[in-house]
Amino acid sequence: MQFVFKIIEGSTDEIYKLCRNADLVIASHSHAGAIEGQACQKPVVSVTLQTEAISQPHKPRTGWQKFTETLIGIAINPMMVGPYNKIRKNTR
Repeated sequence: MQFVFKIIEGSTDEIYKLCRNADLVIASHSHAGAIEGQACQKPVVSVTLQTEAISQPHKPRTGWQKFTETLIGIAINPMMVGPYNKIRKNTR
C-alpha cells in the first residue's frame, strides 16, 4: 500500500496544476484526479471502463453475501481511502 501511496503522492502536484485551469475534471474510478479537482473546487465526474466496478442493483444477493461484503468493506476501505484523505488534508 505504501508503494501505491507514493505513486499517488508523486503525481498529485502535477494533476493539481492541471485541474486549476480545467472547467471539469474527469477522474478514474480509483479517484485519481478527483481529490485535486475537489481541492480546486471544480466539478468532478468519475468514470470507469471496468464493468466489474459498475454496481448491479438488480443482481440478487443473499443476506450472507451482504454481510461478508460489509465486513470486507470495513477492513479494506481505510486502506484504500486513507492515502487519498491524507492528500486531501495536505492540499487544503
